[in-house]
Amino acid sequence: MISWRRLGTLLCGLALATTLAGADTTVKIPMKELEKRGVYPRNFSVYHIADDGRTILAADEPDFTVKKKGVFNRLWLFKLNSDLKIESAKPYALPIYKIEQANFTPDMKSVVISSKRGSDVHKLNLEDGALSVLETHTAGEPGFRIHSDIFSLYLGKLYTVGYFYAGDDVAGDEQMVEIDVSKTGKDAFTPVLDMAPIQKQLTGLRIASTLHPQGMFFYCADKATGWTVQRWNVAGGLQKIDEGQMVTGTWGEGPLAVYCIRKTSGSEVVMANGQSGEKTVIHNSPDNMVNPCLAKDGNTVVMASEPTPRKVTYWVAQDSDGFKVRKLAEDMPRCTLRVSHNGQVVGMYNGVQGITLIKLDSK
Repeated sequence: MISWRRLGTLLCGLALATTLAGADTTVKIPMKELEKRGVYPRNFSVYHIADDGRTILAADEPDFTVKKKGVFNRLWLFKLNSDLKIESAKPYALPIYKIEQANFTPDMKSVVISSKRGSDVHKLNLEDGALSVLETHTAGEPGFRIHSDIFSLYLGKLYTVGYFYAGDDVAGDEQMVEIDVSKTGKDAFTPVLDMAPIQKQLTGLRIASTLHPQGMFFYCADKATGWTVQRWNVAGGLQKIDEGQMVTGTWGEGPLAVYCIRKTSGSEVVMANGQSGEKTVIHNSPDNMVNPCLAKDGNTVVMASEPTPRKVTYWVAQDSDGFKVRKLAEDMPRCTLRVSHNGQVVGMYNGVQGITLIKLDSK
């Protein structure tokens, strides 16, 4: 976990490994290598890099010859060796038409998957590949429906946001719940926070980081006055903590947030803790800062600047050196950014180049 007091003061193949910014080690896994492993590039995506920095959870949509067999999507678990080269690639065939979101369970032995606009939640056992129903909408029976884009895994607990509904499908107020993957049906969801009183106070809401019951962030826009950043916690309720012309990127982990905000003086990258109230500007730039990504422990931030639309520079900041921002890679295409849960490996995925992995120098 990041020290906020300190912060306040201040993916077989490939044969190429290079060094960037000191002893950072960069390994590239091209799309051809992924395809040799059986990956179908259509709609391939990278969800998470686990805490060990050597386990990647990804997904693809197979071609029609596979779909005819009832496999509409697949999850992939890539295991890497110490040199970050692919050691194994295991696909999991799923009879799910669309994966809306997937995340590890707290014990990292299974994955939870949402589909059908959050009305279905499945659990996939990563050891034996067994797929079980955690929750599904059944006519005449009460249940819980989640927001399909929210699975928050933080400090051993799994959270989501959604609503309970009665047997006649009448929906209740929006709730943040903790998910117990050992149970099924509505019993798997325990309310931890009533969201309705908070939502009623917000105007012009565009983005929400509702990932932890102790601290959350809301990004609101007004045509006349621009954007505001609102923080909520139990002690202080809603509080405006920032404002600017436009919020150009956000990321949240538990009660932590990093966001990019454009102001008249340039772009700022800000880290904040919704629970404690700490907030620190870690980067100022005349360039447009976008696409931030934050490790679960809050110890590593990766962000991008776009000097030109097709040339992106990526930057990293870590708590080990007081969040001093340094260049990570440049002249790159736009990529999906992921940081391993422990903050030590950065993954950048692009559909043409494949996956670029960077093992960060530990200072």
